[in-house]
Amino acid sequence: MPDLHPRPSMTDATPAAPAVPSTLASPAGPDATPRADAPEALPGLPSFPAEFAHARALRDAGDLAGAADAFGRLCLRFPQQAETFKALGYVLHQSGMHDNAPAPLLFAFLLDVHDPTPLYFAALSERQRGEHEMARELAIDALQVAEASHRHARVADAARQLITSL
Repeated sequence: MPDLHPRPSMTDATPAAPAVPSTLASPAGPDATPRADAPEALPGLPSFPAEFAHARALRDAGDLAGAADAFGRLCLRFPQQAETFKALGYVLHQSGMHDNAPAPLLFAFLLDVHDPTPLYFAALSERQRGEHEMARELAIDALQVAEASHRHARVADAARQLITSL
């Protein structure tokens, strides 16, 4: 039976979404939650930037539950967009939902393997859950990705500090 609602696949000629900024967004330090940036309008995904901006506005207004719901819906509608999973994971981490934050963060990393930031925040959530060995493994992975990219010095430094603390 033909698929009546085809979705763009990851192999389509769709330009990649821009990565989360290479440094953690807030000068407040490594525990600050970065912001995932919405990509410009993408072929076949004309409503994505507007919906992403709405979810960010909810987050910026302090409605973390509303933002998590909105980002979660975006994850379901646009599963090829790493930014949606990053944003969902960051909001869950920021709201203290550490049991739920690692899954979207790890999926975001699978979609964008050159950005160590989701691994680092997954490690922070695992540490909060008391899963110190998992946190250490994720922090080591984040450090390796950050060092390989040469664009994520703050994430590398934060990952080193986290590894030392575990």
